[in-house]
Amino acid sequence: MPGYNANIGTQYVFNVTKAKQLLAQAGYSDVSKLPQITFSYSNTGSNPTVAQFLQGQMQQNLGINIVLDPEDSKTFSNNVNTGNFMWAFFGWGADYPDPDDWLPALFGTGAGNNHTGYSNPAFDALSTKALAELDNTKRLADWDQAQQVVMNDAPIIGIFYREGFVLVKPYVKGITTTGMDGALPGDTFYNLVTIASH
Repeated sequence: MPGYNANIGTQYVFNVTKAKQLLAQAGYSDVSKLPQITFSYSNTGSNPTVAQFLQGQMQQNLGINIVLDPEDSKTFSNNVNTGNFMWAFFGWGADYPDPDDWLPALFGTGAGNNHTGYSNPAFDALSTKALAELDNTKRLADWDQAQQVVMNDAPIIGIFYREGFVLVKPYVKGITTTGMDGALPGDTFYNLVTIASH
């Protein structure tokens, strides 16, 4: 994916000790004092399994009880679109492999798919600059700064990327796959599935 930076977000590697320290700094060394956390998701496909895994990990590692809120797809979609959730589980798939298909749509102030209500003037300024930049090297550098702003603010938690595999007969030659490829080269795309806190 153009603009990919493996160093961004490395501060969020799995670290139970650090998580407990951050909770204590926020005034929750006793996690029983946390307000109830409700996790909403569309009750379809593998979503219940993902929700139960998250619930188990939070309990096992931090002692935090999360209440699962499975919803039918229509109710869930309406609640996400109106901001009626505490934590929610949803994903995003790119229409084309470029950061300008992800970043402004998900994190721009007032953007239609910005379901977290995230707003940062520094991000918006970098986004506007990147969208107008014609030099690809400069444009990707602007997007790199913009995604660093987002990751430092952490309005979402990346859980996993869906992945597709392609089996190609040995006699087939000349296939070039890209970051947009899924089950069939050029046919679909990968999704970034996130937990968003509103």
